Amino acid sequence: MNKRLPAQSKSGHKELAMSDIASKAGVCKATVSRALNTPERVSEATRNKVLAVVSEMGYTPNKLAAGLRQGKSRNIAIMLPDITNPYFSPVIRSIENVAHRRGYSVILNDTQDNPVLEKTFAGMVKTRQVDGIITNSSRIPFDIDPSLPVEEQLPPLVNASEFTEIDGIPKVGVDNYRIGVEATEHLLRLGHRQIGIIAGPDSINSSRLRETGF
Repeated sequence: MNKRLPAQSKSGHKELAMSDIASKAGVCKATVSRALNTPERVSEATRNKVLAVVSEMGYTPNKLAAGLRQGKSRNIAIMLPDITNPYFSPVIRSIENVAHRRGYSVILNDTQDNPVLEKTFAGMVKTRQVDGIITNSSRIPFDIDPSLPVEEQLPPLVNASEFTEIDGIPKVGVDNYRIGVEATEHLLRLGHRQIGIIAGPDSINSSRLRETGF
């Protein structure tokens, strides 16, 4: 007669794996936990050593359970007005490279430049599906009370590419006005005087700024 062996609990399985990883990497279990859950708290060399052992052993930590315990999802949402626009490809890749080094995953949201979809995706912060948002639109997908400080009303948010005119929001991008100036000055230095500009739609802030610079 076959005897069924007692099933090991999930927590026991994880404990065994963590111990094995720690032993093989030459670190303590707490360091393994930090490298997987809060990678910013360990050095890059230690993190890489732990991740190499994790990859070798095929260990998959339960990020959902860890996120619930910590109150964090370790996900970042990138909101794009048009996912087919090739401009965003290097932007997304750079964000993902940095996020992965810090132990975060990236969720892409194609809003189709639709304010309703932007607000729908922004709700992922309230439900803790994401810890923060990088938006590439001049619109901010939250209602702002102008009588209160902006930073007190918003979750972790960075405005990239197309800038909002609302002050107090962290922004990362290029100086579109200066781009228009320098492109035109370059052609003028070459002796050209009849210069035209092919600009984007007036509804896009970057297009307006480049044309103003021109």
